[in-house]
Amino acid sequence: MVSRVLGRALADDPLMPWLYPKIKSRAAKAQRGFESQAWLAYSLSNGIEVAVDGAGVVAGCALWFGSHQVANMTVTDHVRSWRLNGWRSRPPTLYSQMHSAAQIAEHHWHLNAIGTRADMRGRGFGRDLVESGLARCHADGLPAHLETTAPENVSFYEQFGFEVTSVLDEPRVGPRTWLMRYQP
Repeated sequence: MVSRVLGRALADDPLMPWLYPKIKSRAAKAQRGFESQAWLAYSLSNGIEVAVDGAGVVAGCALWFGSHQVANMTVTDHVRSWRLNGWRSRPPTLYSQMHSAAQIAEHHWHLNAIGTRADMRGRGFGRDLVESGLARCHADGLPAHLETTAPENVSFYEQFGFEVTSVLDEPRVGPRTWLMRYQP
């Protein structure tokens, strides 16, 4: 369910066509990628946030990783990720390496993915998901980091106190990306 909601919600994100250039298989591949990320977010950090409407329908999801917990990935975690993403993972790997090199090496919570269903946008579910994760940051006394490839998202995150720390612009490695940090 989480992977389906995120795959559909982020289908128009600038990163998706870059990671998955074939239009016919993009949605299925994105969903598999989010399935892998959701499994890791849950198993490593219990970092899945879900927003539901009054009728109990899932409106949106967010995946949070604790940086101090990602280092605990097991061989099984890596194999599961490989099986879901397949052999041809060069673009995601280059993109991940670019971000790893640019990120601050401090313990933090990382907002890996967030999305709301198209028919439920504008009703505060995205705001609720961000605020729920930031409450975790406050409780742990840790900052939050995220990246976005959608320029319109920068002002959305700034409303919560996130600040742009860097802009990565390397077309052969991925789309323009804003790295952002939140200090509780």
